[in-house]
Amino acid sequence: GVSASAGNWRREVADRTNLVDLMWQCCPLEEAAREARRLADATHARPTTDYHMVAVYGNLASILSEMGHIEEASAAARGALPMMRRTRDYFLEMWVHLFWRRGQFEVAATLLGASDSIQAREGVPLFPNEQRLVAQARTALAEKLHPDVFSKGHAVGAALDERDLLARASTALEQPNATSS
Repeated sequence: GVSASAGNWRREVADRTNLVDLMWQCCPLEEAAREARRLADATHARPTTDYHMVAVYGNLASILSEMGHIEEASAAARGALPMMRRTRDYFLEMWVHLFWRRGQFEVAATLLGASDSIQAREGVPLFPNEQRLVAQARTALAEKLHPDVFSKGHAVGAALDERDLLARASTALEQPNATSS
């Protein structure tokens, strides 16, 4: 692309991140995952700003979670944690989906409550990929959790402050998957 030929690595990473997001929305997940992995490998070898890196790894973890590659998604999410702390960009929808797929339903319900609360407060709509992740997880959590457990977790999440969000995600990510992968 133009960014690559101009030698602007940050711009190239941003452009390629947008491409991954579009591929994730429009193409088979395997194609989006292949491109997301290539981009993550490139940024691992040649890092850029945390702002760009968190998007690279957030997309990668989200796509892999949606594909059911839970161990690989968990590893990408672990790699994103330090950048998320520094940028305060939490990719809550990724965490909700990933913890649902890991079988950590109560954690997923709590983070869904935080995501819903932020959406209601800020009014910024989710992108189509994030909408899809949340819809998948919300439906599954409603089936897996007793309504009282879901409501309690959701309410706890709605009351969490930003610092607690990643602390919960980090702690839960250290636990073994509750489902087989």
